[in-house]
Amino acid sequence: MMLAVVTGAPAAVPSDVLDDLRDRVRRHRAVPTASTLGPAHGVDPALLADLLA
Repeated sequence: MMLAVVTGAPAAVPSDVLDDLRDRVRRHRAVPTASTLGPAHGVDPALLADLLA
């Protein structure tokens, strides 16, 4: 795995991409999972897979 060195400010993310990401997160949070119901609110692997799909 290669890591890129980032210099300067990050590139701006288009608002439609951010809106889509927010919608996906809201839809995912509406479905109770083991990570959202338990006392330790970890990162749900299904959420990460959905966001990367």
